[in-house]
Formats: sequence, structure tokens, C-alpha cells
Amino acid sequence: MKANEITSVGCLDNHDGSIALAICISGQVQPVFVTVSKHELEKSGGINGLNERKQGAVDFFNKYGQGRPGDLVMGAGINSDDLDAEQVTYQGPSFR
Repeated sequence: MKANEITSVGCLDNHDGSIALAICISGQVQPVFVTVSKHELEKSGGINGLNERKQGAVDFFNKYGQGRPGDLVMGAGINSDDLDAEQVTYQGPSFR
């Protein structure tokens, strides 16, 4: 992800109190979600600050990766039609 590819940055409140940045990238239909704490978002200038300085959104993506609380990641060779709780893990930061 590069700053000049970002068209806009929005946000959603996650159920755990963290913020999901919704980073819209030119040519892509779905945004990239990156979870950050409210404190970090405020420190970066909020959504307006990230829309003015898009490199901040790239920095969060590089620091935390893509995802929201509750996103599931399946292990190799697992068929999504035959899920077992032991084969599914949560991937992403927690800000509790």
C-alpha cells in the first residue's frame, strides 16, 4: 500500500472499543480495514488528519496489518464448509 493509492480514509467503531480504519484504495471495490486504538487515532490527527496525511494510514497498515476484531483466519487445508473451532483462530490486535 502506498499513500498516493489511497483515495480516502473513514472509520468504524469496533465492539471492543477500538477503531477500524476503512482505507479506500484506488481501483479496489472493498476498503482495507486496519484496527487501531482510539488514542492512536486521536494522536494522528483523527480521520481528518489521516485524510490530509495519508502516509499515516499506511504507517498504521504496516504496523498492524489488515483486519478487524472477530476476523477469522483458517489454517491450511481447511474447508470453510467443515469448520471446527480448534481449526479457526482470531488474527488481529486487541486493545482491551
